[in-house]
Amino acid sequence: IAQTLNEQYNGRGTIGLLAGLGGWTIRANVASGGTLQKNNAIEIIGDTLTQNQPDFNLIRRTQVGSTIRDTRNIDYSTNIALDFNQKYVVDMVYRSDGSSQLPPETRWSSNGRASAAWAISEEPWWPFADFTLFKPRYSIGTAGNNPSFQARYELYNQNTGTGVTRISKSNLGNDQIQPEQVTEQEFGLDMAFRNRFSLSLTYVRNTVKDQIRPDTILAYTGFDTQQSNLGDLQGDTYEATFEAQWIQKRNVRWSSTLVLDRSRQKITNYPRLCDDNVGN
Repeated sequence: IAQTLNEQYNGRGTIGLLAGLGGWTIRANVASGGTLQKNNAIEIIGDTLTQNQPDFNLIRRTQVGSTIRDTRNIDYSTNIALDFNQKYVVDMVYRSDGSSQLPPETRWSSNGRASAAWAISEEPWWPFADFTLFKPRYSIGTAGNNPSFQARYELYNQNTGTGVTRISKSNLGNDQIQPEQVTEQEFGLDMAFRNRFSLSLTYVRNTVKDQIRPDTILAYTGFDTQQSNLGDLQGDTYEATFEAQWIQKRNVRWSSTLVLDRSRQKITNYPRLCDDNVGN
């Protein structure tokens, strides 16, 4: 028998601005939002000698579980984007997030994103007329991944069998846990030849600091694991996309796309690795 009641309330407000100044197009906005989530559940599991047994007193090996969980998240953000004749493009975002899943000391975190692109082929001095697009671009952004709800609290397992109820320790709460920090940088170059052939080259570096992982702890605590911030990761991705427009007519269009990519990831720091092995 199980009964679940889940509720979620969301709210968000945004104030935006769009303006033109000379050749510049300016877009800006300020926003704030929040989420309230409630999860309530109860579950009763047992064995019966006959089906459709209405009397719980006749159920064997009863297991009862319940969940009461409330989480609150709130964020504030601001964004500004500048575009000059589709030649120079800049976009910036700042965001502050708060979550009830985190300890009070680390409840708030700030993240942001910045990107820029330059369409060099739009410059009057661009000497290669056949290359209709030549645009380098760069972006960098950060984000914080929150730990699970139960990471801060002690968890116990209840096992009922042969009429005996046993309580065992499972996860040791960590009131110092904090979000893992993810930073991504992207370098790219977009090119087009006579508007028929295009090539996009991209390199992405992704780093994760204070990764959240289950950690084995000392046996005398009686607990099996504890969610902790352990180690750093680094990932590198190379990608190339080539597209060709072979036929472009009123009723017929034939194009081909080729995508190549390569990704690698490595551990750059881990408390239990010797310095000589870091990164291998």
